[in-house]
Amino acid sequence: MARKLRSVSHGVEPKVRSALVDLLGEARVQPDPDLSEVLVVSANAVSDVQGILSIARHNGVPCLPKADGLPRRGLVAPEGGGLRIDLMGMNRVLEVNHSERYAVIEPGVTWQHLADRLAEDGRDLQLPTAAAPGHLSVWASSLMDGAGGLALSHGGLGRLVWGVEAVLVSGEVIRTGAGSAAGGWWGRGPLPDLTGLFLGWRGATGLVTRLAISLRARKKHQRRLIFPASHRRTAVAGAIRLSREGLFDEASVLPWTLPRVLMGLRGYFQRQQGEPEGYLHVDFTADTLPELEYKRLRLSNALAQASRRGGSFGHPVTLEDLASMGEPLEGLRDLPLRLVIDEGDDEVLSGLGFHGPTSGLVDVAAQVEEAFEAQGLSAVILVRPVHGAHSGIVHAFVACPWGECDTDSPEDRSKREQLSRIGMAQERGMEEALELGFVPHRYPPELGRLVTAKMHPGSHRLALRLRRLLDAEALLDPARWGLVRPA
Repeated sequence: MARKLRSVSHGVEPKVRSALVDLLGEARVQPDPDLSEVLVVSANAVSDVQGILSIARHNGVPCLPKADGLPRRGLVAPEGGGLRIDLMGMNRVLEVNHSERYAVIEPGVTWQHLADRLAEDGRDLQLPTAAAPGHLSVWASSLMDGAGGLALSHGGLGRLVWGVEAVLVSGEVIRTGAGSAAGGWWGRGPLPDLTGLFLGWRGATGLVTRLAISLRARKKHQRRLIFPASHRRTAVAGAIRLSREGLFDEASVLPWTLPRVLMGLRGYFQRQQGEPEGYLHVDFTADTLPELEYKRLRLSNALAQASRRGGSFGHPVTLEDLASMGEPLEGLRDLPLRLVIDEGDDEVLSGLGFHGPTSGLVDVAAQVEEAFEAQGLSAVILVRPVHGAHSGIVHAFVACPWGECDTDSPEDRSKREQLSRIGMAQERGMEEALELGFVPHRYPPELGRLVTAKMHPGSHRLALRLRRLLDAEALLDPARWGLVRPA
């Protein structure tokens, strides 16, 4: 759960701050406005990252990288105080290769930034993402193996990373993938696949400063439909069938609270009698109208097949029609889909995300939803098959309060009580998902112990050995993977 981290250290020493100011200048070394004992240092180049890590290494100061474009969400600072290395200043699109269809970008490049660049270059390529805020960095989504628009055929965004450049805690710069040996970043093999050392580690093995990500060709025609479904199970069955067709760009199951979410409404909701249990969102594209019509017919057939085991789909609505209802919904007109689930002024979104077998998608979604409902909370549950329905992803988002809550005022007591309920719901949801064979890719840092407890002992030991090999003093993201920073 994203919240204020209580410091147990004496903070960053003055000599460390002085050294950082000498390196970067006063404006790029500032105390965090919300997190005690944390300095935010802004890096604009690889040399900045090397210098920051050198100072941190010589003074034993833990660090955590951040470049997601959402200042209060997710991984915010080393536990107990230290440096938060803000990489949003490294925001160049270094290359767009139209022949091999990939882009090489820095950590601060957002999905909107990359979309604008592709539009400037002639609109022959498009992004592999969906349901991500435009101001979220591609770096953050990809390194945590989030879901994207190519996930239906390829899997999580991590599979679309063709190589990285990273700075190790030693200051050494390394490259992985084809870009480490060839003139381009067109793939990860056939070299030893070192890219995995930086995917899913949350910054614990090195700071990625350059990312090569696969793109896709833009089609001339596109359609976006949303089908009300009487049951979530029916909607998931339809999404799986569409994924196995290999013809569609997106097939995901959106929550029954979708109309409320789209209008920006918050709070705990009760589903009314006769209200759909879910919504099946489908995108498909084509270069010709006959091809588009063929896909539409295949779509109708797949949904008819999915309905045979019970349940039904309502008449589809185009999201373009919904977008015309008001300004908050205008973003629905364009691919990729962007849900209106951003944070409020005094709230932060806290999320759980799981990868697992498609056979368990309905059960995991139900168990996670029930874990939140048991605490009187309403979570936004998203379900989608990926990788040709070889696996699937479940996401659960809930808004929680942000800021100080350590006084005895009624407001702070209420915040603490809500944070406690969210924490219990998230822990229960993770336990249920792990028992059903799912693996979390997005979770509150304090629940990482549940993940490592489920790992094969040999795999866990290997991860720790790799971690120690790359960062013996555990300065990068010191709380992860069971490796505690030495005294």
